[in-house]
Amino acid sequence: MSIDIVNVANLLNSDWGVRSIANRGATSSLELVKFNSKGAPVFNYKHNLKKTFRDAVTLASRWQMQVGLRYNF
Repeated sequence: MSIDIVNVANLLNSDWGVRSIANRGATSSLELVKFNSKGAPVFNYKHNLKKTFRDAVTLASRWQMQVGLRYNF
């Protein structure tokens, strides 16, 4: 008999071992506003983000257990 446990940290505490992914606004934090008189771009920084990452709701963020049995004959 064998037992495999994946993401043991999440098994011990639900706040541990959780994967995070970037929010949409966090990956595009600069916005092109205009071009100045010399032709150089002028950017605006989007700093109104409250949370730049969110928890990924996938199996990778959950603990998993696999039980195996082997029978030899």
